[in-house]
Amino acid sequence: MIFPYLILLGPIQELFRMHEFHHEGNQYWDYHPDVLNAGQRPWDHYVRHGRGEGRGWPSQAFKDKYVRNNRDVAEKWQGDPYRHYCLHGRGEGRLWPQD
Repeated sequence: MIFPYLILLGPIQELFRMHEFHHEGNQYWDYHPDVLNAGQRPWDHYVRHGRGEGRGWPSQAFKDKYVRNNRDVAEKWQGDPYRHYCLHGRGEGRLWPQD
């Protein structure tokens, strides 16, 4: 089955091969209880709405910490820091913040 958001995001589909989303999804719900209360799946919400709303994965704190630890991302990357990490940062040996 092809999930609709994979078609929308193209190369970001690599995310599914790179991360375990169950634990982070639960964290997303913890940080964004409105998503849980609406009965939405964390990754679906993040891809379809959360990124556009400026929400971080799984929270704004993780997003802010990655940018703070990788100033060049803040200066040069015109997009979602998590997407940068998945498409470039991980291969460069950068680390996504952990809880």
